[in-house]
Amino acid sequence: PWSLPMDAFFEAWIEALADFVARQTGALLHVGRRQETRRSLHWAPSLPGAQRALIPDLVLEWNNLTLLIDAKYKRHWEDMAFLDWPSRDEVFREQHRQDLFQALAYANLSRTPSVITCLAYPCHYDLWQSLAQRNRLFHQAQLGDSARPTTIWLTAFPLQGPIPTIAEPLVARLHEAIRRETL
Repeated sequence: PWSLPMDAFFEAWIEALADFVARQTGALLHVGRRQETRRSLHWAPSLPGAQRALIPDLVLEWNNLTLLIDAKYKRHWEDMAFLDWPSRDEVFREQHRQDLFQALAYANLSRTPSVITCLAYPCHYDLWQSLAQRNRLFHQAQLGDSARPTTIWLTAFPLQGPIPTIAEPLVARLHEAIRRETL
């Protein structure tokens, strides 16, 4: 028998979805698991106990746009969908802040004029279907008025179902973003 931690399974599942998305949209896909997204941190002076690199889970690149995806195997999505921020306990709020800071750090790794950084959470298939029908799969924020637009997406993916069906809303949203960037 073998075992696979659920966070590793979720990352692999999101990688399979990203591979499909890349083929549908003409993106170059880089995978953190294969060290293709690794960006070294060079500390001066040397700091032996500090983090040595940033490694986003997945990076999809087009000419003018980069999408960075960080798969988070946490219940956050369903928790965020039903309770407001003040109702959250401090542990939840701190974990969410850390996720956002990590996603924003990854956004700085992009070389394209526009960047989207995405936190992807798991959810149940029936919730995902309901969100898709109500056009609520993606929650988006714009970061400031910088020279390079940075967009943050929060989204969820079920752990079951056909890849084309599950990836289709992301493909459609990316086609829109790519079209905007080529105008």
